[in-house]
Amino acid sequence: MSRRLNTAPATEQALRAPAEHLHATSGDWTTHAVPVLVDGVHGLAFVGHDGAWSEVLRLGFFEPRPPAGMPESLRTKYFHFPAPGRLSWGHDGQEHEVMLVLDQPPADG
Repeated sequence: MSRRLNTAPATEQALRAPAEHLHATSGDWTTHAVPVLVDGVHGLAFVGHDGAWSEVLRLGFFEPRPPAGMPESLRTKYFHFPAPGRLSWGHDGQEHEVMLVLDQPPADG
C-alpha cells in the first residue's frame, strides 16, 4: 500500500542551512539537507556554504536515475527560484519542479 506524500513548493529560503551552519567547513552538506522531490525523484537539497567561498545549491538523489537533464549529484552556484517550486540552474537555465517533502501525510490521505 503506497501513501501519498505531503509536499509543498520549495523555495531557496526553505532549502537554506540554518544561520549557524552557513559557513560549515566539514563539507558534509547532507547533515543540513532537506528531503525533496525533483521532477518526482526523491532526493536531498541544500543551499548554503559547503566549504567553498560562494553559496551553492547541492542536490543528491536516492533513486538510481536522476531527473532528465540532471547529473546524479548537482553542485552549482548558478541557480535561482523564479517561482515557488520552480528551480532554474546552470548557464542555460534548465528548469525543474522542486517540492519539499513534509513530515506529516496529508490530512485527507
